[in-house]
Amino acid sequence: MTLTTERDTTHARAPADDRRLQRMKQAIESLAEVNLAKLYTLPRGAKRRLWAAEARDQNRAILELDGNNWEARNALATGYFHTPQNLNKTADAIAEFEKLRTVQEAGGVEARHAPVYVNLSILYRRVGQDDKAQEILEAGLRRHPQDKEITKTLDALGKPDTDK
Repeated sequence: MTLTTERDTTHARAPADDRRLQRMKQAIESLAEVNLAKLYTLPRGAKRRLWAAEARDQNRAILELDGNNWEARNALATGYFHTPQNLNKTADAIAEFEKLRTVQEAGGVEARHAPVYVNLSILYRRVGQDDKAQEILEAGLRRHPQDKEITKTLDALGKPDTDK
């Protein structure tokens, strides 16, 4: 007869817990994708706001499991970005896009990352921080030198500072 300590039992269950956690995360991600797809089919109004709230909740749940999940963070940030300005979500959008920028800059360069810089610059301009908007675009251009949207948005603000 062998004695099993609580610690030994925890280690024995870890792979199963990891698989369960992974399945839960995948289920939430799938549900979030479905809700987001449904959201884009609805006209503006109460129903759309309800689906948007559900999608936000699901993306937050994913981020609780994996704070570096690019897709969930991008969906959350983009949702705040498209929220009408009178609902005062600009600060939330900036915060989420800044976290998203940190996540993506810790990894490799991907084309899907480029719009984050444009959206973040628009948000900074919305709150009157044109210098910060330009700084964000210049950082984006260093990572995505061929991106036409970053270049176009930066040109609208002024010349890029390429010496940094």
